[in-house]
Amino acid sequence: DVRKLSKTKFCTIGIKTYNALKKYGIKADLMPDVFEGMEAVEVLKNHVDRNDRVLVPRARLGRNEIVNELKEFCLVKEIEVYDTLIKNTDKEEIIESLKDYDDYEIIFTSSSTFKNFAEILGTDLKGVLEKGRIISIGPITSRAVEEAGYKVDIEAEESTIEGIIEAIKEQREKF
Repeated sequence: DVRKLSKTKFCTIGIKTYNALKKYGIKADLMPDVFEGMEAVEVLKNHVDRNDRVLVPRARLGRNEIVNELKEFCLVKEIEVYDTLIKNTDKEEIIESLKDYDDYEIIFTSSSTFKNFAEILGTDLKGVLEKGRIISIGPITSRAVEEAGYKVDIEAEESTIEGIIEAIKEQREKF
């Protein structure tokens, strides 16, 4: 019964989670303008205090910075609600599917997507990425790509699939 949550405040990092909650009759009270975890932390700083309890459902391999920062000003309980796993994908299948293209675009929707892609391709990663253009959903993903030594060609302004589509359209309009 959703009424049991009447005194609970909800903060979402982005519009997709906000809309998903609405489907269950829950309206998020807070959402940052920029859909990133640290932006949500900044929003929460103005709405919670040391005695407030904050539940953070997250990926098992989620970034610790968010939880660590929250612990500076409130009580935090984190629970791992999902895991990002590497599919048993054959790297040769990826390479084969791209070999006939002179150029292509590869879209990374999270830093874990990039890291898993890099792990699958191993030493072949450089050849695949240098031939293609790299598109990132946002700054966190871009940082993972850049820390691995690659250049992001397009970064979405809004960290959503729609943001990626808009960024691609804007880039194409320039040419």
